[in-house]
Amino acid sequence: RVCKRRTCDRSQIAKIVVVATGWTLLSPTLAHFQDVPRGSTFYQYVETAVAYTILSGYPCGAAGEPCGPGNLPYFRPNANATRAQISKVVYLASTR
Repeated sequence: RVCKRRTCDRSQIAKIVVVATGWTLLSPTLAHFQDVPRGSTFYQYVETAVAYTILSGYPCGAAGEPCGPGNLPYFRPNANATRAQISKVVYLASTR
């Protein structure tokens, strides 16, 4: 099971949608997000979803999300996905 109980987090939604669409997993050398580094469990799924422009992140600088080298945004992979976010991602994936 990918999701726990009745919630899915943002990284799990990325995996569900990428697998469902059949997109080839991407593994770019440089990560797009500060909090989803190369080698993390959902790295390829998140990066593939970003390449298809169905997911985005949050600018660095928020509490607990300092700007590091390159001022990479944060994805917040463990944050619960809202129904609105899930609907948007599914809709965008269906148009790609």
